[in-house]
Amino acid sequence: MSSDDIAPPSPVEKKMADDAEAMISEARPLSCGEDGLPPPPAYTAEEERRLWRKIDMRIIPIATLMYLVSYLDRGNIGNAKLQGLLTQLNLSGERYNIALTMFYLFYLIFTVPSK
Repeated sequence: MSSDDIAPPSPVEKKMADDAEAMISEARPLSCGEDGLPPPPAYTAEEERRLWRKIDMRIIPIATLMYLVSYLDRGNIGNAKLQGLLTQLNLSGERYNIALTMFYLFYLIFTVPSK
C-alpha cells in the first residue's frame, strides 16, 4: 500500500480529531496532596452527620448478623462434640483438633477485616 492509496480524512473525522486535541489541551491534572490522592470533599457538619448515619445504618446490621452467626458457630462446635460428633465422623482426638483449627483459621481470617 502506498501513501497515495490512503484517503484524506472526512470532515467528520477531522472535526472529531480537532475536538479530541482541544479536550486534551484543556485537561488539567487534579490537585493532589503529598500522597498523590485528591483532597477529600468538603462537607458541612450536617452533610457529614447524615453520611455517617447512612454508613452506620448499612454496615452495623450486617456486622451484627455476622457476629451473631460466628458466635453460634463457635458455641455449637462444642455442643456437637458432646452430642457425638467424634463417633459419627470417626474422628480421633488429633483429627478433631485439626478440624477445629481449620474452623478457627477461617474465622480469624474473616474477622480481621471487620476490626
